[in-house]
Amino acid sequence: MGTKWDEMKRSMARSFKTNWRLFKQSKLGLIGLGIITFFVILAVFAPFFTPYTTNYLAPLGDLYTIDNVTYNIPSNMRNLQWNAPMSILTPPLMDRPPFITGIFLYSDEGQGLLYPRDLSNTLLLRLTNHPWPVNVPQGLKTMKYLTYNHRIIGYTNRDVHLFLVTYEKNYEDINVENFLKNDKIISFPFDIKYYSNVWDYNFTYSGGGAILAFAVASGHNVSTWMWSYGKNSMTFHRESFISQLNFTVNDTIDGKPILLMANHYRYVIVPTEKYIYGYRLTVHYNEYSPTITLKNATLVWKYPMNGHKLKSPSSISVAFPDAMNGNPDTYDVVVGLCENNYGFGVYTQNGTQAWNGTIYLSPRDARITQQSLEGLHPTSQGLMVYGSTNIGNFIALFDDNHGVVQTNKTAYYILKGTVDYISRYDPGTGTFYVSTTEGRVYQIKFPFATKMVGGVVHVEGINQTKVFDIPGGSATPAVYLGKIFPMGGGSYIGVITKDNKIYLQASTGSRISTGVIPPFSYGRVSHNFYLFGTDYEGHDIWTWLVYGSRTSLIVGLTAAFISVIAGTFIGIISGFYGGWTDIVIMRLVDIILTLPGIVIMLLMAAVMGPSIWNIVIIISVLGWAAIARVIRAVTLSLKNRPFMDAARVAGASNARLMVYHIFPNVVPLTFLYMTFGVAGAILSEAALSFLGLGDPNAISWGMMLQFLRMYGQVTNPSAWGWLLMPGIFITLISLSFYLVGRAFDEIVNPRLRKR
Repeated sequence: MGTKWDEMKRSMARSFKTNWRLFKQSKLGLIGLGIITFFVILAVFAPFFTPYTTNYLAPLGDLYTIDNVTYNIPSNMRNLQWNAPMSILTPPLMDRPPFITGIFLYSDEGQGLLYPRDLSNTLLLRLTNHPWPVNVPQGLKTMKYLTYNHRIIGYTNRDVHLFLVTYEKNYEDINVENFLKNDKIISFPFDIKYYSNVWDYNFTYSGGGAILAFAVASGHNVSTWMWSYGKNSMTFHRESFISQLNFTVNDTIDGKPILLMANHYRYVIVPTEKYIYGYRLTVHYNEYSPTITLKNATLVWKYPMNGHKLKSPSSISVAFPDAMNGNPDTYDVVVGLCENNYGFGVYTQNGTQAWNGTIYLSPRDARITQQSLEGLHPTSQGLMVYGSTNIGNFIALFDDNHGVVQTNKTAYYILKGTVDYISRYDPGTGTFYVSTTEGRVYQIKFPFATKMVGGVVHVEGINQTKVFDIPGGSATPAVYLGKIFPMGGGSYIGVITKDNKIYLQASTGSRISTGVIPPFSYGRVSHNFYLFGTDYEGHDIWTWLVYGSRTSLIVGLTAAFISVIAGTFIGIISGFYGGWTDIVIMRLVDIILTLPGIVIMLLMAAVMGPSIWNIVIIISVLGWAAIARVIRAVTLSLKNRPFMDAARVAGASNARLMVYHIFPNVVPLTFLYMTFGVAGAILSEAALSFLGLGDPNAISWGMMLQFLRMYGQVTNPSAWGWLLMPGIFITLISLSFYLVGRAFDEIVNPRLRKR
């Protein structure tokens, strides 16, 4: 066996030396080979030729005009301990969602400042230059604006304050003179330690109105409170109704209570040192008025803690329990985080266990040796979990039904600094805003695309996460304020800086006038150099061009190799055996050659799905037929040559005749059609990608042109690098293989050689 293999290698080596000697005589062939070598070097050593990675996105300041503005706090109030800014929103109307109409600051010392918005500027968030001083009740721990009830709720150790925010006749201007003056105080018979979520909800029956509900707890005491107002169907006058229900639990309360309210579904979840208690609230509705009365709280289940202790008051939650217009019946698992990363999930309806055990970050990252889950945050997209690891803090979506960090294209995101604020879901941008103690704001969009490289998790995806740095650092969490346009858009964040200024910044921004960074330009903020500019998302064009050579070469060489090898051996078999074998194979070849190639490619790509390897299969399936017909013709000529007769006389088998005597003689043709096949495969991949049937997760020149068309940048003069360079690279690499093919053609057909 070794002798036969050695004989074949010697035959192939002689053929290669002879053909190479002839190939060198073609200058065009050498030029083509040089271009191919250039692209191969680019593909293999791509990281050394590119200044950025493929995931690199130009900083927002390079791509966007980010609006930001700073307002000075009056000099006599600069040394106060301010809390994070609070946005005051307009009341939600039937034809208009709420939008920012003012910014309110409050301090621990009982001082407040109201900055009404300058509504003459409809495109940017601008405040009046002279804030309105406001007295804040002493001892308020935290305040929150309730959009649907247009009230501000504030908590002290013994009381809850409700301040009505009134507006002028257009429901846009705040009535500054009465701000925080219409105060309703709810007192409780115990010192308040824990506050529940607030249920802030509009209803439309009986002429319209609103409901507000919350719970407080301390020691063994729980108090639920509900307030409603609306138009009495009998008197047609606006009336308000208050109902309060107090009850006790057997064990010491060890976390914030959770209020769940929806149609036919009203619970108070109370965590204690020994159990998680589920109380069903009985509520009476008056048929003739919007009166809602809390009747009693019935203990329906309790879940044992079994010696575990909640990590913190914020380490127990239900996904989005204060859904304003949704039904939390579908988010019915109470999740608790305990020491040593232990967690549990309990169904709110009956207290049965959904899951329990140690919670791990997933997918596993080799760098992470320690982790600590700190807290939960409910959102309309599910629960957020946050905590710390030995390589930094993290945030992730949490699957409350199974007790895992979601793994379906979702991973934890490592960030710098400790989380001090998580916003509600912003449907305008499809993101959350996460603030850290290092003065950074992360605009995060779930789910993440993840990739494991050497056991390390890399978060990928197009423009999934944006990071804002607060100039000068932040003294408070940077909070999401809301929108400034009635019909969406114009999102802003706000923070009090370390030098006691209000800093407001657009979280989305406006595109720079060109839409992309032009070629041979520096970033306005980062001062990074972009040789051929960027695409619309901020990817460096040169980097994508270099890495795109990998995809083109892989597709071209793989598809051409499969087509040529298949076509060569099928052609040899057809020509050598003849008869019915030849007839069947040639009729199949005729069928394939008569099919409309581009149409079949489009149909197969649509059926098989967008994948580089699917494209390789499609090109290979349609590419072997023409090669098989040519090789068959050559085989018919070779099999009757004298050297074949000599081999038969010497006792060579059919397989030996085809492999050792015919195949080496058709190798030049094989190489010839492979070079042409590579060029054709590259052009086919580019065409499929441009038509939207390529692999969107692969970086290829065809996909670059598809994204160019998709973002409407074809006619943008500043995007000429994005438009021309992929086309030039496709042309060069196709031309190079064509030139090499022409050189092989001269070898195969001596009459084509120059005399």
